[in-house]
Amino acid sequence: MPSSKQGLKQNLTSGIADKKSLPEGFLTGLEAFAPLISAMAASSNALGGPKQIKELLAKIDPVAVVIKDSLQEGDMHVVTTTFHNQTSHGIYLESFELSHPANSSLTVEEIVEYASMGTPKMGPATLPYLLIPNTEKIYKFKLPVMGEKAFLKSPYASVSLTYSKLDEKSIRKTDVVFRLRMMRVKPLKAN
Repeated sequence: MPSSKQGLKQNLTSGIADKKSLPEGFLTGLEAFAPLISAMAASSNALGGPKQIKELLAKIDPVAVVIKDSLQEGDMHVVTTTFHNQTSHGIYLESFELSHPANSSLTVEEIVEYASMGTPKMGPATLPYLLIPNTEKIYKFKLPVMGEKAFLKSPYASVSLTYSKLDEKSIRKTDVVFRLRMMRVKPLKAN
């Protein structure tokens, strides 16, 4: 008797005449969705039905944010981020606004050109920016170094991103939270 994974593979490819014509890794990629597909098949038990599955999928943020690096450069905290459009529609990144720490300033930079040897040259960010489907944009957030006492109390920053999906009527906001790094500070203890 085939395993559920083998059965899933057979069901997913049953209508395909020449399985060798599938892109390399296609079945492996689909296997990643096996729990979701199984949940959909058993939706009347686990999730309450297709409506609830659609609601769960709608809660996934269309803009994925990856925090690539956080460090201190001189008197600035510098955080490198990547914003990725996970939808099949264009998304305009409209604005970034520092929410935490209060009473601080934020500078946002983007790659404006590549110098010799592929080294990126950073410059002021130009917003709004159209993030086409399945693309990403790198930004650097810079803010003044926090005092040691404030840093030890809350060693993070939060930036509010406003964006517009081109298939929706209204704009959206989401918070991007990232840890800050500081030189010459006692190690933080876990809670």
